[in-house]
Parts: sequence; C-alpha cells; structure tokens
Amino acid sequence: MKKMKMGIVFGLCALTLTSLASCGDITAKDDLVLTYKFTTSSGDVKEAEINAQDVYERYLKTNPKDHAKAYYDTIYDVAVRLSFQEGGVLNKYQNEITSSTKLAITNLKNDADKNDQSWSDYLATLSYYDDSKSDKENERMLYLEKELEYMKKKVTKEFDEQFNEWKIDTESENYSNQALYNQLWGNEGYLNVNMPYAVRHLLVKAGDSSDNFTKSKISSTQATKLHRVFSRLLESNTDTNTFGIITHDESEDTGSVDRNGVYVMGTKTGFVNEFKLGIYAYESIINTQKAANYENFLNTKGDSFIGLGGSKESRDTVKSIGANYIPYEAIDKLYEYRDLEDVNGKKVNEGNEEYFPRNILFNKYFNVHNVSFIVNNHIAAENPTTAGGFINSDSGTAIHSDLDSNGKYKLGTADYITDPTAKNHFKTIAGLEHPVLCDEKGNPIMLVVNATSSGGIHLITIEKDYFDFVDTNGKTTKKVTVNDSRAKNGSYEVSINEYYAPKSPIYQEGFNSSTGLPYYNVDNGSYKGEFPQFETTDGTYLPKSTFINNDVYTTPAKYESLVSSTITSEVTSNSYVSETSIKSANEFAWLVGETSVEVKNETAKNLVQAYQNNLKNTAAQSNMESLNSSWEQYATTLENQDRSRKYGLIPETCALRFKDAETDPAFQKGGYCYYSTSIK
Repeated sequence: MKKMKMGIVFGLCALTLTSLASCGDITAKDDLVLTYKFTTSSGDVKEAEINAQDVYERYLKTNPKDHAKAYYDTIYDVAVRLSFQEGGVLNKYQNEITSSTKLAITNLKNDADKNDQSWSDYLATLSYYDDSKSDKENERMLYLEKELEYMKKKVTKEFDEQFNEWKIDTESENYSNQALYNQLWGNEGYLNVNMPYAVRHLLVKAGDSSDNFTKSKISSTQATKLHRVFSRLLESNTDTNTFGIITHDESEDTGSVDRNGVYVMGTKTGFVNEFKLGIYAYESIINTQKAANYENFLNTKGDSFIGLGGSKESRDTVKSIGANYIPYEAIDKLYEYRDLEDVNGKKVNEGNEEYFPRNILFNKYFNVHNVSFIVNNHIAAENPTTAGGFINSDSGTAIHSDLDSNGKYKLGTADYITDPTAKNHFKTIAGLEHPVLCDEKGNPIMLVVNATSSGGIHLITIEKDYFDFVDTNGKTTKKVTVNDSRAKNGSYEVSINEYYAPKSPIYQEGFNSSTGLPYYNVDNGSYKGEFPQFETTDGTYLPKSTFINNDVYTTPAKYESLVSSTITSEVTSNSYVSETSIKSANEFAWLVGETSVEVKNETAKNLVQAYQNNLKNTAAQSNMESLNSSWEQYATTLENQDRSRKYGLIPETCALRFKDAETDPAFQKGGYCYYSTSIK
C-alpha cells in the first residue's frame, strides 16, 4: 500500500469515520490533541473531539525537530477538511469539491480501461492497493486524498481572493482578519514590508566602465545626447514635453521605454544598489523631511520588521557621503568640449584619452555612485592645489587636486540658467542643500551610476512615494488628492493602499465623516458590481485608473494598469519580501482560526507555534541578510569611490585649459596636467 504521510492519514481518517475512535493502526487515547467547533444546519454550535494522542507519541515526541512539520501539516489537513463540513467557512464549495473528485476517479477508471487493466491492478500501480482491503476501501483512500488535494487548492484560492486586494470590510471580525492577513496592506503585507515606489526611469548610456571611479570614458555622441536630454528637461511642461515623453523618446532602457520609464520598485526588487538603495538613501537618510517619516514608521514596527536593513555603520557612511550636486554649466561644458581631442592637430599627453576634456568633466561630475542632482550653478573652475594634503601612497608626493580634504568639489556661483521658464524647474527640496532640477510636476530628478556593469546615467523621478503616506503613527492611511474635472467635486481622494491595489472600493466625495469609511458605489451604471469604478459629473462610470496620474503621457489607464499589475503579480506570486513561507503560515493561522481548531496538548501546541514562527523568521532572516549585504556593498562602493577620487581625478582646469596645452605650463613635463597628477 502507498505509504502516505502520517499527517494526511490522520486527517483523512479522523474526519471520515462516524466514530473517531480509530482508523487503521491509529488508536485513540484519552488525552485530547484536537478539538473543533462547528455549526449545524439548525444553527446549533457543537464541539467535537479528535482523539489521536498516539500520533504525537509515535511520530513526534521521539524527535520533535524532524517531525514538527508533519504535525503542523496534520493540523492543517484537519482544518482543511473541517472547513468544508457543515458549518465550515468553505462549506458552500463542498458540492464543487465532490464533483471534481468524482470526475477525477472516473477519469482514472477510464484510463484503467484504456490500458486493459482491472481497477485493482490500476490502483496497485497508483500505490493505493492493500490486499487486506476491498477494492472499495482502497478506492476510498484514493478518493479521500484526491478530495483533500482539491480542497487545498480551493483553500489557497479563497485565501488569495480574500486577502490579496485592498478590501476594507466593515464587519469587525473580518476587518481584523484583513489587518492580519491581507497580502497588500496587512501587518505583513506588501506595502508595510516592501515599501514600494512608483518610479520613472530614463537611461542614457554614457561611460565605458562605470566601476572605474576616476578614468571612465564618454564618447562625443554620448555627451551630445546627455546635453540634449537635459536641455529638454529644462523645457519640460505638463503637456507636450513631460519627463515621460522625453523618456519615451530618449531612454536606452529597453525594458521600460514603451511605458515611458515606469517601474514599481521595492526593497526586494532586483535593481542595482545605486538605483534602489540610492532612492531609499535619499528618502530615509538624506531627505530630512522623509527621514522623520521613516523613523516614525520604524518605531511602530515589531522586532521582526525588516525595514531598509543595513548596519548603523553602513547607513552612517551613506549619510555622511550625502548627495552629489552637478552644476548645470558642467553639462554645457561637456557638450562644448565633446570633440576636443587634440590641439592644432597635435596630440596632448601622447593622445591619452583620460585627458580629453569630455572625460575629465564626466569623471568629476557624473561618474559618482551616490545620488546626484543637477543644480543651477556655474562650475568653480579653480586651479588645483595641494592644500588638501593628499599624498600619493606610491611616490609620497603631494597630489594636485580641486577637491577638498573630504573629497568634495566646490560649486560656482548660483543662477547659471537665467531664463525664467527654465530657471523655474530648479526647486527647493527639503533636506537638499541647493535647489535642484525637477520635472514638470516638481519631482526632483535623481541621477545614479551603476558600479558593476557597463556605464550609464540613470535619471529617476519618484511618481508615488511610500513615505509620503506615512503618518505619525506609521500607518499608511494618509490621503492625497488627484485633481480631475470629470470627478465629483473635481477631485478624487486616494490612499496609498488604494493606489497600489489591483482593485479597490470607490469613494464618492471622499469619506463618510460619521463612520470614517469610504462611500461605496457598486450598484449603478454600466460597471455595476465591478471594482473599481467612479461616478463622473455626467453620471457615467469610469475605472479608478482614469483618475490616477491623469497628466502622464501614457494614458492614465495604462499607467495605473502597470502599477496594479506589477503589485498583483508580486503579491500573488509571493516574490515580495515576505516570501511563500510567510503566506503559508498566515494561511494556516487563518484556516485554523476559521475552523475553530484548538490544539489541547500544550507540548503539541508549542511545537506547532514554534514551527509556524520558524517559517516566518527563516524568510525574514534570509531577506534581512540579503538586504544588509546590499547596504554594506553600497556603503563600501561609496567609500572606495571617495578614496579613489581624492587621488585619481584629473583636475577640472586641465579640461578647461586643454586648447592652450601647447603653451600652458600645466601641460608641460612636471605640470599638474602632464600625463599624471602624481607629479608635483
């Protein structure tokens, strides 16, 4: 006979006999392991007992470490079966399960006929034959296991449908379950654990090897494109030249160009450290206003909360290095000198490309791996000195540099861009030292460079920011208003829960002040009964996506569909930070609670709880280690970068004075622009 797991046998036997006293070689004992409550068709609540202490004694007590999962699975199987019995939470699906199981058995019998096998022989091939039992008894065991298989699939489907979307239920018990298990906004849901951003990304490939902190090279074509992109950003508007349109036209990121650069990014998204951690560093460390939200958020979480990870040392490193500011004049100079490679046909420094002006400027201003911003400043254009005290470790000689002792360069005077319209794109952002270049919506444009692959300038804006929605209690319930003339009262309130939700309730004129809950509207219009929908001023109904980000170049529906589908995929596939094991543990807790199963034996109860906790802790620990490792690598990259830049950057004046190299002493042997900055 097929050797089935003891948990399955127990689950099958205990719930299929009129008397729960025995099943095969499982003999009842007086000590109760499980009890459960159920409601009869007449409405009576009854309690039943499952006497199976010997399961614990025989299979678990001798080696609980190895058998914890078996006992956990056993209770789960019992709860699954109970949920489909009379009064069970899934009882309405019992007929469906019965039909599916009978059909499966019929199909197997047809297979036996096709193979010219007797039913007894076919059961034997399936390992469901015991010659001490009748065919009917053997078939019954097969039936029960098939039935349990279909039940488990239905349980998972029901759990997903109840808890993977945003659904505020007014029933207190249901609301409590949603708060516990909802995969989107529950205690361990996607929002609270993964802290997602909707971002827009424009890639300009520039530089040949971005893991070279001081000697990367940029082509004339790349310099031209960078200049064109930033020129368009200075002219961006809310209609014909948005960041999204520019991305669609210019970005070299094939993965997002067709959707105008839109990504959904969270702590588990597989982006490079500069991209992902750079954004979180800006929001939670550099941006002081958002950092306060972040700290409030962390302070409300339990010990198991992963947060952004990283040791205090790595976070302090990132914070101390801070943001990089690129003067806009450097962009113009990069373009002005893009083709300057010789002087009157003569090679400078034997034609060493490191001394081409475009490469000197690119390495000083753009080839950095902390988050950068464009500021409305001139370049300082100061002559390099040895005042910084930098000493070449090989030669012991002082190094000329235009960086200070902290490895930073000075900015020139402000107001390089004087055109009022273009100048208006530079805005003051809390936590940043200077007004920075923003898109047409006022979102700061961040620049990052990847340290581990081919060079490229990544321009990023944040469309929807997780920390914008965190109130002082750390709850993600704060509302933002999206203006839309088609909506009632001209606006539509949306919480971060709803923004990321695949489906959502509908607000009509916001919240009911007496209940604090949104007004629902699912009974009228052509979208009757469907989520989401919204009543417009002319009485028609449109999807929620029509009212989100309505000024995005790609249609609002397309943008919102992308955000929602990404979240839906991550939630349902469990590829987000909580991982499958946390969902499994939550599914177990929900089902056991719904079926009122209680473990009476204290040792067994502790065993189950320990195993359940282990499922969550193992996933959390693994993710914590991965995130911590990323932060450590990022901090190390920034430290190595600053160290290398102190000693390895060619002074900027070598680019600005390049065309005078024939007569400029700085380019003669022994000068600081002559082939090596290590010669005094």
